[in-house]
Amino acid sequence: MKPTKSALSLALLVALTGTATAHPNGGGHRSGPERRILALVDQYFEVVNDQDLGRFPEVFAADYLLDSTAGTYTGLPTFTGLMSALYSALPDIHYTLDEVLVDGNAAVIRYHYTGTNLGSFLGLPATGDVITCRGLEIDRFEDGLMVESRNFTDYYCLLSSLGAL
Repeated sequence: MKPTKSALSLALLVALTGTATAHPNGGGHRSGPERRILALVDQYFEVVNDQDLGRFPEVFAADYLLDSTAGTYTGLPTFTGLMSALYSALPDIHYTLDEVLVDGNAAVIRYHYTGTNLGSFLGLPATGDVITCRGLEIDRFEDGLMVESRNFTDYYCLLSSLGAL
């Protein structure tokens, strides 16, 4: 299923202006479904930041689809492998939720991450440098799990920080 038109509009608003009316931890008067999606987003960031690959099934569906600017990846084992490689390259990586907007069963998330490049990644040797980059994604949830992400990480930032550009 594709993100709704309003979710895409919210993503565009966030991408172009860097602002919107939503706050990362909610606030205001949220409906029950919106609160549930916000709780799932919080759980997503907790599990990814804990780097506990064994907890990924608590957040991601078995047939999870990641459609990113780096490629399209299907299935939780594939995604777990990608994250394992990232954790090896940036063992102290930490994602920070900057903003989240909810529309139905979808969330538009603006975030940034920081980590020290202490391991090889994409065939590039470790630099020892601290990397800080940002991203935007549209995530879709079903039955309490993330089933799809459209991720727009700033790969130029990542690759240039790793010395690839």
